Amino acid sequence: DWGVKTLRETGILKTILPDLVWETTAAFDNQMAALTRVKLNWDYRLAAVCLVNPSHAHEVCRALKVSNTTRKTVTDLVLLRDADLNLVHRQTIFQLMSQVGAARWADFLAFRAAVEPSEAALVERLTTQAKNLMAEEVPLKTTALAIDGKTVMDMLDLKPSALIGLILNGALAEIWCGRLTNERSDLIAALPTILAAVQGES
Repeated sequence: DWGVKTLRETGILKTILPDLVWETTAAFDNQMAALTRVKLNWDYRLAAVCLVNPSHAHEVCRALKVSNTTRKTVTDLVLLRDADLNLVHRQTIFQLMSQVGAARWADFLAFRAAVEPSEAALVERLTTQAKNLMAEEVPLKTTALAIDGKTVMDMLDLKPSALIGLILNGALAEIWCGRLTNERSDLIAALPTILAAVQGES
């Protein structure tokens, strides 16, 4: 944080990463200080740096030779930076959790509060809402569903294809919306309706 500030102010960072447009701003310094206070790791600090010029996030990660895990975290955070938390509802919370990962969800919210101080109250409310939803033990990935691709094919008499994945994603979305539970019998009963919806969208 102070190191990033020093590198930027001395022009070294501009030399290392010439594609970025660096401006010395109090807002950026405040963001880095906030990230330090909440003790987020290097991935989140690097993401804050990349927000200066989001379109170059991949290039920055490549130039710094970070791990694939760090690169994915940083680029995800940069993309999710534009998520409008004011519009977040049940399904969107689960969708964001799926992208970020349940284990990193609290850190993601802390990151948003740090880079956007005006969202602090909103983030706090969302944190509470997310905790209540997680208590329902809702699956975040299709691999956590009570049915799998074979079940879908057997029940709907389908052959292996991309359609199977779309149906599983449709089932997951229904659970996220609260219209279905992750009970095998409920999911199997809903498969014809989900298939019709998926085919109607294609």
